[in-house]
Amino acid sequence: RGRKLLQWMLLLLLLGVGGYFLHQYTQRPDQATILEVNEEKVSISEAMVYYRLMELEFERMGSEKIWGLEILGLDPEQTALERVIESMIRIKAIKSSAGALNEKEKTELKSVAAGLAKLLGDEYCKQHYIDDEMLEKVVQENYLAYRYEAEATFLPGSNESEIQEKLRQTFARYDN
Repeated sequence: RGRKLLQWMLLLLLLGVGGYFLHQYTQRPDQATILEVNEEKVSISEAMVYYRLMELEFERMGSEKIWGLEILGLDPEQTALERVIESMIRIKAIKSSAGALNEKEKTELKSVAAGLAKLLGDEYCKQHYIDDEMLEKVVQENYLAYRYEAEATFLPGSNESEIQEKLRQTFARYDN
């Protein structure tokens, strides 16, 4: 009797776990979480913005033929993916300390996001459920992170070690 109960419990557990993963992978990319940084969820759509930018950067360095090559024993696709993840973690970790945007910055960054939309292209954005709001978020978070990093590095009396410690702690969560 106990064995039969254990079998049913295992079956229910497997169905529950399977249902969870099925639900995650059947969600639209803008709703499915691929990564969580400091309790902030990153959707597949947001990650695809970063990935496409990284693709463009790699292609600028080595042309579109770079994807079929192995350079110094490294696979460019795997390297790009790792850099995207590192970049998202870094930006999400730092931007929270950067303060808020003023109205002028918001306006200027809105036009930067429009330029990013053109760079990514309508087809890519539709395919990955990337909307204007998502692009504005990505642009604003990158701006805040880089602004904070620059201020902490170059302004007198600032503490660069604070950023390094915050990054070390955040990345330590993903090293396992």
